[in-house]
Parts: sequence; C-alpha cells; structure tokens
Amino acid sequence: MVRWKGLGVWNESELQKRCAEIVGDYPPEIFQRAVRFLYAKESKSSHEIEREIPDQKRAEKFIGLLEQAWHRNFLTKEALVELQQAIVDSRYANQGWRSEIGEQVYVGETLASGTERVHYAAPKPEELDELMSGFLAMSQKIVDQHHPMILPGGGKVRGRTSSGVPTLVAAAIVSFAFDFLHPFSDGNGRIHRFLLHHVLAHNDFGPNGIILPVSAVILNRPREYDQALESFSKPLMERVDYTLDDRQRMTVTNDTVDFYRYIDCTELTRITIDFIRETIESELPAELRFLTTYDEIRAKMRDIVELPDRIGDLFVKLCRQNEGKLSKRKRELPEFTPLTDGEIFALETVVREGLGISVDLEIIP
Repeated sequence: MVRWKGLGVWNESELQKRCAEIVGDYPPEIFQRAVRFLYAKESKSSHEIEREIPDQKRAEKFIGLLEQAWHRNFLTKEALVELQQAIVDSRYANQGWRSEIGEQVYVGETLASGTERVHYAAPKPEELDELMSGFLAMSQKIVDQHHPMILPGGGKVRGRTSSGVPTLVAAAIVSFAFDFLHPFSDGNGRIHRFLLHHVLAHNDFGPNGIILPVSAVILNRPREYDQALESFSKPLMERVDYTLDDRQRMTVTNDTVDFYRYIDCTELTRITIDFIRETIESELPAELRFLTTYDEIRAKMRDIVELPDRIGDLFVKLCRQNEGKLSKRKRELPEFTPLTDGEIFALETVVREGLGISVDLEIIP
C-alpha cells in the first residue's frame, strides 16, 4: 500500500528530464568513464551500508550484474537465486528460497555475549513460498509495460506501467517489499538496493546505461533510511512472538503471515523519492564534476612531477580522505619516499585547489 497524501510534492517527469540534462552536459568520453565509475561506486556504497568489504571477485560480480539491470528481467525466482549466489560467500549461498532449508532469519545486533537485540523478524520459512509468489506476481504487474499516467493534481508522467504505478513508486515498493520478505539467508539488503536500480533501468528512468549512486546518498543519511525501515518493522515487532535458543536461532511462535501481505510502503516510498531526488540534484552531478576535475588535477600534478598513474591516483585518493593533505604516516609509504617535502606540498596544493578544499596550513620554510 502507498498513500498518495503521504508522498509530498514531487514530479517524476522533471526529475527524469533533469537527470538526462545533467548527463548531456558532459562529453561522451567523460560519460563512458562515468558509467563504469558509478557502477563501482554503487557496488562499494551498497556493501558499506551492510558494513561489509567484499573481495575483488565478488565486487566485480556485483558490478557485472548491475550492468545487466538494463536488459534482463531479475524479477523471477531463478534470477534472484542466481543474483544471491553471485554476491555472497558460496558457502552461505542458497539454492532457492530459505524455505527449502527451513531457516528463520532476523535482523539484530549483539549487545553483549549471549544478549541479542532483535530489530526485525522475517516471515516464517513455511509461509515464504506463498508470499514470494505474491511478491513476484505483484512486481511483474507494476514493472511490466509503460503507459502515460495523469498524476493527482494534473501532469502527464512518462515511464508508467500498465497498472498505472509511477516508476519511482514501483521501484520503492519492489525493493523494500523484497527486503522485508528476506527470502535468502544472506545478501537481502544488497539485492534490495539492486532491485531499486533494476526497476529504474527497466522503466528507462535516466539515460541508458547510467546507474544512479543512490547508495551513496543512503550512506550519508543513515538515520532517515533506518527510520523508513522502522515505519514497518517497529509496529510489526510489537506483534511478533518469538524465542531464541542458545545458538541465537529464532523460532516465531504466533501466526504472522498476514502482517507481511499488505505492507504500508508510504514512508518508504517517500524517502526513496527523496533519496533519488538528492542523487539527481547533488550526488550525480558531483560525481561527474569530480571526473572532469580529476583529469585537470592529474595534468597539473604532472607539471610538478611525473608520477606513475597508480602512484598519482593513490596520492589524490589519500589527500581526499585527509582534507587535502597527505598524512605523516602516508608520506612514509614507499610510493612517496622519493618525493621532496616541497614536491609533496605542491602536489597537495594542486589537489586542494582542484577539489575546492579549504584548509589552514602553517607553512614552514
């Protein structure tokens, strides 16, 4: 369920138009670099939300799957299982829904040894097959075909589905409903954000091939993201009875299946639209500007000293992480020991000026 009055004021067509305009302001060579850069950034940010650092192989798999979001249907059981197997450790991958192994999952945190705080309990494994069948049927219906739609208050919007659901609403519903059903043992959060991109891509929201770095915005606004999730999880947990055994395995002891059938996604949709708006208005242009500025920074750095590309890239990265300065400890890295103090200061200045970083420095002759 999504209640129109709870979504605030927004204009999907204008957001879509603005996204295309931003990308159109940059030359094709920057656009092509941006595509790969944004895929990598989205992969990194999505894993950071889960407080995970994937190995290079799994990170590349996730990027490869993001690249397929434009031309492949992931709203099937087979595709979702394949997706989960690609992004988690193979030892913890599922061969189907977790119902096949009878696993009850929950989201919680360990407060101390033997003390667990439960934030969310997913549906019982014996109820999951029915719920996921309904989820997939719903998803196919609201994401399938494109038709214009008149929003309340007027205004024709492109990218509508045959059910008349705006693309941004469909993206929020599909991604968050999946997350709440939690059909796998692991990887549900990353797939939840993947599905957000998949619906946007399938409905041609934004220039072809471009992934919107939404996860970077979520990382910057974690409390709002958590509050949106809690709009469903908090009232739910007041109604779920459960026990935890000595191995922290959960058993839900009351009937809960109906709680997951008609999830109110209003607040979740509102914050998704807001995240996407900020992504388009701030995060996306900032990333594209950075790519352009980065080329200029590296060119100016070469006028000071001709660093190998790997070392030059590392220098800029470390300066960005430390307010435009190379820390004393980083200066001792073997990559930078051949540089003089004067060269390091000059390179730092180029990076700061290029990135617009202001810092008070005490210049010692």
